[in-house]
Amino acid sequence: MSARRTTARFSLATVMIAALALGGAAATSTAAGEPDGLYSASDSGEGAGNGFVQLDKTDATATALGPVSDVYVFTSVEVVNGVGYAIGYARGGEDAPDASYVFTWDITTGAVLTSVAATIGGAPAGELEALDTTNAGVLLTYAYEGETQWVASIDPATGVVTLLVSTDAATDDRIFEGIATNPVTGVTFALADYDNGVPAYSPIDFTTGTFGESVVFEQIAEDLGSGWFIEGDFDATGVLWFTYSDGVARTDAPAEVGVDATELGTPDIFSKAITVGQTVVAPAPAPAPEPQLAATGFDAAPLFGGAGVLLAAGLGLLLVRRRATV
Repeated sequence: MSARRTTARFSLATVMIAALALGGAAATSTAAGEPDGLYSASDSGEGAGNGFVQLDKTDATATALGPVSDVYVFTSVEVVNGVGYAIGYARGGEDAPDASYVFTWDITTGAVLTSVAATIGGAPAGELEALDTTNAGVLLTYAYEGETQWVASIDPATGVVTLLVSTDAATDDRIFEGIATNPVTGVTFALADYDNGVPAYSPIDFTTGTFGESVVFEQIAEDLGSGWFIEGDFDATGVLWFTYSDGVARTDAPAEVGVDATELGTPDIFSKAITVGQTVVAPAPAPAPEPQLAATGFDAAPLFGGAGVLLAAGLGLLLVRRRATV
């Protein structure tokens, strides 16, 4: 195990609710419940619960959105179309192990809306790490089957985890931390590096089940010091917001090789809990009959269709793990 992993103490879905997904435009100022806000989960200490927080986009100051949970620990977060998602676990007792869960939560109040136990093949899922949403509205995470780490999808309505791409497909010694989809290009990246102090990521090809060539960010290492992407998320312009060493930072322009980065601050959050709220376009289902209001002839298809697209997509779809050398 590398020294950087043992010293890393910085603890840090598809859309399921169609009505919220059809909601209004993003706000431009920093206020609680922004659909495009910067969110995380508080770090309440070893063995304690935690809660959701919103981070100021200028200095990363954390504002609690609700009380700390004494039941659940939230280890990664995602906000899509104004709906909060999270993974984490319910703490077990002396005779019961911790159980992995997927949650939905209110981005204004921090209240947990739903909590579902995560499963793989009908059995309780092990540790889940990181959270991201593709442009198609698929909620992604890292899951483990035995000792094998996978990029997987997770359905927040059922808790079902589907294994997609094994990190063993990368034949080199990359260490996989986070997942981030660039909404500008639709490309999903594995935040994965070589434990050499230079952050990197590589595109994931879900069709072939492979990882592309690593893109290294030497300028970020120069700006912020030696380190690695712990978790990250792109905003609507392609800027990458991320946790790095013991702080929160962002690229100064759409992420690309050689781009500069700025550290915002060092809030007390889980290092794998960072997200910028996004609006995603979910795929349309098969055509359905167009309902009509009998007497008036009012065409209800736009209303039912808009909600149905997102609801159907939603029904389709961290612990902070110490980084271990592959």
